[in-house]
Amino acid sequence: MRAATNSEIKTALIVLGGPNNNDGSLSVIAKSRCQRAYQIYQANHSVKVLCTGGFGAHFNTTNPLCQDSCRL
Repeated sequence: MRAATNSEIKTALIVLGGPNNNDGSLSVIAKSRCQRAYQIYQANHSVKVLCTGGFGAHFNTTNPLCQDSCRL
């Protein structure tokens, strides 16, 4: 895999993270951001989608079901 050059990336869509619900599921705002990003991507497949988010006590305080698969 090679890095993209500036001339290859025309548009980037940054999807901001959102809080999780108390049970760990995505909140309505997080889901709506994902759905809108998907709509934009479907209309233009050359758009690069960058998703943001976090990990830790401030973000998702539930125990992950698949902790090993979430590691980088």
